[in-house]
Amino acid sequence: MSSEAPEITIVMPLRNEAATLERTLDAVLSQVVDAAFEVVAAEGRSSDDTLEILERRRAEDSRLRIVENAHGGTPQALNCALRAARGRYVVRIDGHSHVPPDFVQRLVDHLRSGECEAVGGLLRAVGSTPFGRAVAVVHGSPLGLGNARHHYSSRLEYVDHVAFPAYVTERLRALGGWDEEFVRNQDYELDYRFGLAGGRILLDPSLIFDWDVRESPRELAT
Repeated sequence: MSSEAPEITIVMPLRNEAATLERTLDAVLSQVVDAAFEVVAAEGRSSDDTLEILERRRAEDSRLRIVENAHGGTPQALNCALRAARGRYVVRIDGHSHVPPDFVQRLVDHLRSGECEAVGGLLRAVGSTPFGRAVAVVHGSPLGLGNARHHYSSRLEYVDHVAFPAYVTERLRALGGWDEEFVRNQDYELDYRFGLAGGRILLDPSLIFDWDVRESPRELAT
């Protein structure tokens, strides 16, 4: 690993993501970016092969770093990764998502322009089982999700919240990162504080990424 700090840190909160992790890492590590980037994976003591996959991929690519999330929760994982991040910008990508090759570049371009301090794209929910496809339809509908515009907006706009965004790192650290009391919706809560602190959050719906929904009622509840 280079001793020079990269401009961008991709943070990945991971626990039991073995089913989709290889595909996600392929997409993340093949990002076409005009600056150096690192990937910090916060691994939450998975009971599947997540850690083994990460260790193998780390041996193949020195840009990948692994930090332990002993608690196992999502906000704890994100804060572990944030503490380890060396980049000026932080981009969140989850282990069951699939991003296009220019995903990171386009997010960072918005931040560099000074038009915003956080930015995200349009989340396209994907399901493979009948239940999963039904969940995906709900995720893509204003009737199902209300004003969650990052699921269906068609225009560039400032919003209250975006999914899996890029942030100016020091802005996140100044806020103390994610609130670990929030087992769910910690990303919504963070963006609420981010906005109160004067951070502008931009939604670019032309930047679309896929997110695998939970495929059964049991998975959805965990």
